[in-house]
Amino acid sequence: MIKALIFDIGGVTVLPGGTKELRKKYSKILNINFQKFNYVWYKYRIPLRSGKVNIKTFWDNVLKDLNKDYNIKKLNKVMYNHSRVNKNIINFIKSNKKKYKIAALTNNIKEWFSANKKRFRLDNYFDVIITSFDTGLAKPNKKIYFLILKKLKLKPSECLFIDDYHKNINAAKKLGMKTILYKNFKQFKTDFNKIIKNG
Repeated sequence: MIKALIFDIGGVTVLPGGTKELRKKYSKILNINFQKFNYVWYKYRIPLRSGKVNIKTFWDNVLKDLNKDYNIKKLNKVMYNHSRVNKNIINFIKSNKKKYKIAALTNNIKEWFSANKKRFRLDNYFDVIITSFDTGLAKPNKKIYFLILKKLKLKPSECLFIDDYHKNINAAKKLGMKTILYKNFKQFKTDFNKIIKNG
C-alpha cells in the first residue's frame, strides 16, 4: 500500500526540467559557443550541486575559464525568470496531502532552490525535503533514497517516486519503490491511477 509520494523538483514540481534551455540562454548571453559553455558548466557543476561550493564561486570559476566578465546577480536572475511552478502538480499535491505523506527529493543548487522554495512556497506542500546540497549526495546514488525513506519512516514498497530522469527512476525501482517517469501531467495522472488501483 502506498503511504508516501516522493516528487522530484526540477522537471516535475518546478518547470522546465533539466538545464539545457537555460545553458543555451547562458551561452548566448556570454557570446560563447554552446559546446564550450557546456563543457565548462559540467566541469564545475558537481561540487556546486553537492554543496561544496556556493553559486558565486561556481560563476567565478566558469567566467574565469571562459575568460568572460559578467554580473553574477544578472546571471542568477536568468535562472529565476526561467523557472515556473507546475500548477497541475501543486494542485494534485494539495488534494492528496491528507491521504499520503508528501516528500521532495532533488538534485539542486542551494541558492537556486532556496529562491524557488521561497517564491513558490514549496514548504507548504512537502512534509519532507531532501536535497543534494544538504546531503552531499545525488540521485541516482542509492544512499540519498535511503535517507528519504529513513525520514519518512517507510519501506521502499510503501513509496511512489516521481522523476523525469530514467536513471533516477531505475535506481528507485531497484530499491523496491513504485515509480512514475514524469513526461506530462496527463500521463502522470493515468500512471498514478493505475498504480493505486493495482495496490
